[in-house]
Amino acid sequence: MKPIERNELIDALIEGDITGADFLRLEAEMSIDPVARKAYFDRVALTQALTEEAASAAAMKAMPKMKLPQSWTSWRPLTAAAAGLVIGLFSASLVFGFAGGFSEGMTRSDIAVADADFERAEMKLEQGFPSGPQSWAVDEAEVSPIKGGGKALRLLPRMEHPYSRAVQIVDVRQAGAGRACSLELSARFMNSDLAHVCRYKLRLIGFAETADALQPFPLETSDEGLVSSSQVLDVPVGAAGWHGVTTVMPLPPEVKTVVIWLGASTRPQPGPKVAHWVDDVRLQRLSTPSKTNPPTLP
Repeated sequence: MKPIERNELIDALIEGDITGADFLRLEAEMSIDPVARKAYFDRVALTQALTEEAASAAAMKAMPKMKLPQSWTSWRPLTAAAAGLVIGLFSASLVFGFAGGFSEGMTRSDIAVADADFERAEMKLEQGFPSGPQSWAVDEAEVSPIKGGGKALRLLPRMEHPYSRAVQIVDVRQAGAGRACSLELSARFMNSDLAHVCRYKLRLIGFAETADALQPFPLETSDEGLVSSSQVLDVPVGAAGWHGVTTVMPLPPEVKTVVIWLGASTRPQPGPKVAHWVDDVRLQRLSTPSKTNPPTLP
């Protein structure tokens, strides 16, 4: 595929105006060509930056009314095209490659996730949906020692649901303040019974509401957020050890809160239920260094 044609298809994808046949052509090219993947993410980053600039100009013009910039109503379709269609449909191994390419030339900074390594003996686990930030909510789980030392969160089987899950709300108001950036969520999973195929899933959902105003919602299926991203990894029978999963989500400035959703299950469903461990949850901000504001010396 020629670069001009490829760029036209990328633009159509971002605008949500791509045909099914063209999407399959673009997906096939990006699955084998790192240049095509880089072109896609460069285009997404440029579109995001231009959208943010337009939003800022609209906000300044609208003052003092402080109404939400109209241009941001287009963010949801952009996110669906950029994060949902492409990242969601490619394999987990390819998403790791995407994360590396997208992060090239970018800065990374950690965003605090409470008890991300599950080492605190006194950590409290809530039930169901989190009551607020800085704590994990689970259905059935416990913090337990793991082979080799240390502790991890052991997700116990849920008889009535396919996924055993853990959820946390994170305040990201400072992370996205005034700059176009993205969030990268990663975690490690391990199966307790190697006789079964396992499926591990991450979801990251961004909301304009603050943590205290966020209402519980169906975590596995809801698409109520302004922006979201997810990734699934299927682990075959007999695959021992820890398995990493990563997903990347654009972060528009009006997102104040994100919900982290971690899920583990066996396949096929319905089928046997087993326990799974999860550990080393990490949330990072990815941003392009400003060329107009170089860092100052200490």
